[in-house]
Amino acid sequence: MKPGRSCIWVVILTAGWAVSAALAQEPASKPQKMSSAVVVDELEFIYRFENSGTTELVSRARVSIRTVEGRDSFGQLYFPFQAQLGDVQVRYVRTVKPSGQIIEASVEQPMEITAPVAQQAPVFSDLRFKVVPVAGLDAGDRLEYEVLTRTRVPLKPGDFWMTHYPTRTVTVLAEHVTVEFPLDRRVTLKIDETGAYVVEDSNARRHYRWTLSNPKPQKGKALQKPLFTLSSLASWSEVGRWYRALEAGRLGLTPEIESMVRELVAGKKNPPEKLEAIYRFVSQSIRYVSISLGLGGYQPHRAAEVLQNQYGD
Repeated sequence: MKPGRSCIWVVILTAGWAVSAALAQEPASKPQKMSSAVVVDELEFIYRFENSGTTELVSRARVSIRTVEGRDSFGQLYFPFQAQLGDVQVRYVRTVKPSGQIIEASVEQPMEITAPVAQQAPVFSDLRFKVVPVAGLDAGDRLEYEVLTRTRVPLKPGDFWMTHYPTRTVTVLAEHVTVEFPLDRRVTLKIDETGAYVVEDSNARRHYRWTLSNPKPQKGKALQKPLFTLSSLASWSEVGRWYRALEAGRLGLTPEIESMVRELVAGKKNPPEKLEAIYRFVSQSIRYVSISLGLGGYQPHRAAEVLQNQYGD
C-alpha cells in the first residue's frame, strides 16, 4: 500500500494529528474485490485528553487477510503523524499464522518518510509517515498491531477537540471506542444517538465507551456521519478570539509585494485593468493545496511567504 493510493485511514485531522489505523484498500475501481479481501475482527481506539490540551490515542487492530489482494494491501503499514505537534510510537506489528505461529515485525526503528504531497508542495511538509513492513504476511493470516499517537504541542494550549468516524468501508466485527477526559473539565459532546454507549466516572476522569460493528461495507453519506464530535471550547467567540490571534499581522504588505504590484499594474490606465492584472497573476501563478493539518489548517501563511513559495492557503 502506498500513501497516495485510496486508503481506509482513520484520520483525525481536527485535533491537529493524523492517526492511521492503516486499513488499506484497492483503488476505487475495485471496491467489490477489496470488500472481500479483508475482515476487521476487532478495532479499538482509546482517546485521552488532558486539561493542558495534550492528547493521546491508542489504536489497536486485528485484521483477517482473506485474499492475495488483502495481503498486498497490508504488506506495508503507513502510520501518519505531524512532526511539529507530536509523534507516533508503533508498539507492535505481527503476523499470526493459522497454526498459531507469530512473526513479529521490526518496530524499534521504523523508516520515516515525508508525505507524498511534499514532493509537489514542499511548503506543506509537516506530515510524516512511519513505515513498517509486515513480516511473513499471506492470505489466511491475521495481522495485529498497536500504535500510540501523541500530541505534545496542542493547537490551542489548554483546549482540545476531536471528531471520530467509525470504520465503515470494510466489514468490521467489533469496533471499541473510548473517550476520557478530566471529570472537572467542561466539554461539549455531540453524539450519534443511534449507537449505544455507557458513561463511567473513575479516578477523577469521565469515560464514554462504545462498541460498534459494521456487518458489510458501506458507501455514500453513511461514511460522513461521525460517532461523536467533542470540544472543550464553550463558544464561537472563543474560537474567534483564538483565530484573530493566529492571523494577526499576516496580511500586511511588504516592500517586495508592493514592488511586484507596481510592475503588474504598470501601463494600466484604470482600476479595472489594474485589478485584472493582479487577479491574473494570483490565479495563474499562485498554487493551492488543500491540506488542513495541524496549525496550518487554521493559521494562514504570511503574505510574503505566499509570494515567495508560490503556494496560497
